[in-house]
Amino acid sequence: MSSISPLSIRYLKGLSTRNKAIAFAGIAFVLIILLQLSPSSNRFLAHTERWTTASSSVIRSKFLRAKAKAPRNPIHHPIPKLMADAREQFDQKVSRQSKTLEQAVTEYERRYQRAPPKGFDEWYTFATANNAVIIDEYDQLNRDLDRFWMFTGEELRRRCIQVGFLPSVDLVRVENGKTRSIDVSKGFDDSEVGARAKGFRVMLEKFQAKLPDMDFPINEKAEGRILVPWEESQFSNLTADSARESEFGSTLTAVGIEHVLGGEFIPDWRGDGNVWESYRRTCAPSSQARRLFSSLRSQLKDGQVPVSRLAKAGVTVEGASEDFVFPADIDDKYDFCDHPWAHYNQGHFFSDWRTIHALYPMFSPAKGTGYSDILIPSHYYFSSTKRYTYGWDPVNMKIKDVDDMETKWEEKSDDVFWRGATTGGGSSPPGFLAQYQRHRWVISVDSLTSGSSK
Repeated sequence: MSSISPLSIRYLKGLSTRNKAIAFAGIAFVLIILLQLSPSSNRFLAHTERWTTASSSVIRSKFLRAKAKAPRNPIHHPIPKLMADAREQFDQKVSRQSKTLEQAVTEYERRYQRAPPKGFDEWYTFATANNAVIIDEYDQLNRDLDRFWMFTGEELRRRCIQVGFLPSVDLVRVENGKTRSIDVSKGFDDSEVGARAKGFRVMLEKFQAKLPDMDFPINEKAEGRILVPWEESQFSNLTADSARESEFGSTLTAVGIEHVLGGEFIPDWRGDGNVWESYRRTCAPSSQARRLFSSLRSQLKDGQVPVSRLAKAGVTVEGASEDFVFPADIDDKYDFCDHPWAHYNQGHFFSDWRTIHALYPMFSPAKGTGYSDILIPSHYYFSSTKRYTYGWDPVNMKIKDVDDMETKWEEKSDDVFWRGATTGGGSSPPGFLAQYQRHRWVISVDSLTSGSSK
């Protein structure tokens, strides 16, 4: 590489500014040409290029390693957190329960604005002796019983017996401190009663000696039975009494449930109405459900987009999206009176069994919002049922450790099928079977696995 000589520097000092710039540009051009022609300079540039390339590779490699080692936010599945939250809420509820009889009485009076019932002290002793976890939380039972306060004790007892004459209703009778199950419609034959009545009787056995004489009408169906029209629930004088005065007005004579219902009770619909028609009469007159006309599908004009009434009501029939959401709680407060379109996707509105349109005490293991049944624990959860118990041997009448139908894990196939009865709804009126919950579930799973619905 050559350098600028002292003579050249003196020469440049004598030039004007413009000429100096031109001279410097010429000198720089000459230096570039010389560098390109010089072998040593080529080796220098090649080394520089290799150094630059190596440096970039090292820097990128270090960056990637540092990024890999950088702390990341942990990925948590939502179900364990939901379980932990539910556990915390339950523990808080348990910790709030009364620890003494005095506390239980005070809490009962605060919640329900009245004194506890007769025998509350004996019940508290029984509950604590049997390690009952919940002492104060009976809001649901209080709401279910609230409407029956308008009846006298005599009227209530009459109604308990009268409703027991209806199909699929059994009585659990407490008499002289003992319980027995009765099928009123079949001549008081104890062997003919259903499993739900027997299960409820088992629940009462430990405390039956403390109970007064009474009758419990037990619903043998797995769905609610009592749907009282809104007008009758607001104005009790619209409901007929189950007894009327004698000729001289001194005594009351029972007239039977037919008098209250306005005629003979037919157990199934037989094309004469349906559950939804009875249910919507429990809604307020101003509600959407009381409108006489509603359309499933509107006639669209060009350019219009169909409106999903179910989606607007919070019920969707679409498949699972990529943004799968786990619900934090159950939606047991859904109002079908305000969103009547949603009833098309609920099988219990199409049951074949006729509902009862008068206020009768009916103890049921399940019911929906709007029904006037009195909820009781299901016997399926209180004690095991043989036919639904794993390992039950119906021949030898015992429970085995390994069920006869068991298959080794390595011999199982990758299939899912519905096991059990298809009790997801009836067909009154017909034509809506494919929209029931279980059927929609099967269709959605099938479409995800096979790519098509069947």
